[in-house]
Parts: sequence; C-alpha cells; structure tokens
Amino acid sequence: MGGALCLGNVLALVRRRREGEEAGNDDLARAPVARTVAYAAIGFVVMLAGIGSLVAT
Repeated sequence: MGGALCLGNVLALVRRRREGEEAGNDDLARAPVARTVAYAAIGFVVMLAGIGSLVAT
C-alpha cells in the first residue's frame, strides 16, 4: 500500500512538470505540490515499515 501511494504521488509530480512544459488542456486540476510531496513521504514511510515488518519475522 505504501509503495503504491508513494509511486502514484511521485508520478503525479512528474506528470505535473511535464504538462507545464506543454501547451495543452487545462481541463484537469493540477495536484498541489505540498500535499503530493507529503503523501509521497507518508507512502515511503509506510512502505519501509511494511518491508521492515516482513524482514523482521
């Protein structure tokens, strides 16, 4: 779960930067940077905790 949360938010940031360079549709709202980075960090911590609990057993 944590890995998916982290990966999804990192991809949202990458997509945001790529769309900023292109002249395109403004139909979709952009992801807020602060919230996206915070969710990616939370996902990374949850991923590490999950891996740690699997390794520790």
